[in-house]
Amino acid sequence: MERATISQWQFFIITLNFTLGTTFFIRPGVLIATAKQDAWIVPWWVGAAGLATAWMWLNLYRLHPGRSIIQICTSTAGKAVGGFFALLYAFFFIQITAWVTRNL
Repeated sequence: MERATISQWQFFIITLNFTLGTTFFIRPGVLIATAKQDAWIVPWWVGAAGLATAWMWLNLYRLHPGRSIIQICTSTAGKAVGGFFALLYAFFFIQITAWVTRNL
């Protein structure tokens, strides 16, 4: 099987789209209900949070080229703490997958 790689720009686009997409669909409903007449501000704050998260992932990728997120977590924070964050990261994707499957 051929081993394919993606460029930094492609990684940026994938990370940005995934982060903003999940951010806009999961959290704003509760925030908009709470904000009432100031609901128009919620997408700005949610978008800023999504961009900050994408920026964090991109900087981690630049510091550790060629490594997966799991490898970055364990090498940066150690086996115990990094393994916990890696587990949370994997659980996040499982939760998103379950959410999308339920909606379908």
